[in-house]
Amino acid sequence: MSDKELVVFEKRFADWRISHPNHWIPTTDIRDTVNFISKQTKKIRENQFKTANRIIVSQEQVKGELEKVAVSSEKIIKGVEGLAAAFEWGFSEIIWHLEQQNRVLMEILKVLQSPLDAQSKELKKRAQEAYRNGWIDDALQDFLESEKKNRYDFTVHQSLGNIYLFHKKRPEIAVSYYEKAEKYAAPKSSYHASLALLHIGLIKYFQKDFQKAYKASLKALEFSPQLSEAHYQCAKYCAKLGEEEKAIEHLDKAIEKDRNYCIKADSEKDFDLMKDRLLRFFKVKRNEAYIQAKKGITLAHKSILWAEKIAKGHEIAYIECAEELKNAKSNVVKAIENLKRKAFFDSLDAYSTVIAIPNQVLNSLKMALSHQISGYEKKIKKYIDLQSNLSFGFAFALVALVWIINCLSQFSDGSIVGGIVQLLFSIIVIPAGGYALGALFYIFTIPIKVNAVNKMKHKIIAARDIVNK
Repeated sequence: MSDKELVVFEKRFADWRISHPNHWIPTTDIRDTVNFISKQTKKIRENQFKTANRIIVSQEQVKGELEKVAVSSEKIIKGVEGLAAAFEWGFSEIIWHLEQQNRVLMEILKVLQSPLDAQSKELKKRAQEAYRNGWIDDALQDFLESEKKNRYDFTVHQSLGNIYLFHKKRPEIAVSYYEKAEKYAAPKSSYHASLALLHIGLIKYFQKDFQKAYKASLKALEFSPQLSEAHYQCAKYCAKLGEEEKAIEHLDKAIEKDRNYCIKADSEKDFDLMKDRLLRFFKVKRNEAYIQAKKGITLAHKSILWAEKIAKGHEIAYIECAEELKNAKSNVVKAIENLKRKAFFDSLDAYSTVIAIPNQVLNSLKMALSHQISGYEKKIKKYIDLQSNLSFGFAFALVALVWIINCLSQFSDGSIVGGIVQLLFSIIVIPAGGYALGALFYIFTIPIKVNAVNKMKHKIIAARDIVNK
């Protein structure tokens, strides 16, 4: 790199540092790190929200959006991929350090380091410790020694790239290490290959070589098509190249993953040259979200009315659904209030509030009707069992009474033998006659009640079938 190119790099790097301070805390406690980054991210978001265009978010919602700003340890360990729009280059070093605790990465490194001796592993461990504590020269020396022991460990190359970029301001050396990181990461981890390429893009950006910056970030997307930050970086570099439509295309894909890229882009100076085009894009996104939310509210409202109509014909089902219907109505009202503000975020929130209502209401109604059907099935069984017991019990008692009277009449007529024979036959006649007479009672009496209950059951089944359709 020529002296002139180095001056350009150092000037742009210094300007960039003003808006992207190199946040760092020398700590090994991940909780402290998470809290630190979360607080810093909230400060950045507060500044962005203050100037956010009303097309994107209404002022009434800003406070609520800020309350959502939080960074978890899981997100930090997943690095750029996990943080999405919350990612800032100023956190990149500390995030990279913590990301090496990612279980997936650790498993990859086990394979890479398995044939190495204890000395090489100790060198890397010592380098990471020095790096974490801000002892940059010591870290550099140990990482270089570690590289000699294992040239295929892409995490070492990534760390060396970070040191030469952010601390030594030697971009040409940093690029060479990021290129090695990409090369050796590619077969093992497409995400980490993308991460190295994003850093190459950043260096080219500092050097005002926006075409190469774009190519590096575009290549990062080849490895990780869903990496939202890569799309955002591509959008930035396209903006600097005057490729407005490409910039919008990449930004749109980043926003699909995290809507906060709208806020990020709105406050990004690199988009100033295409501000009018950016605002038109935001308006299109807002209008699309508004129309989608309006349709969602209409569908939710219709589903509530329809569910109420069916449920009111079945008292038990209506009682069971009452709370779900009440919550659904409340959410529709909340969505309508959001929609009135006609901002992009508000419309998205309105849609997310009502989108699940139709299924929730119908599932609740279906469950309530199923419960009622089960209730009627139990009632039918109860009627059958009760009626059966009564019918056969009454029949047995009646046959036994008649037969006993007959036996007594035989004895009273002086026919002792006939009475004894009658008593012996009672063993057969009473059960047979009881079953026969009981069956007659059962056949003629039980259908009356069972049919009445069945009619209600079939009515509810019909209602449930309508809900299912």
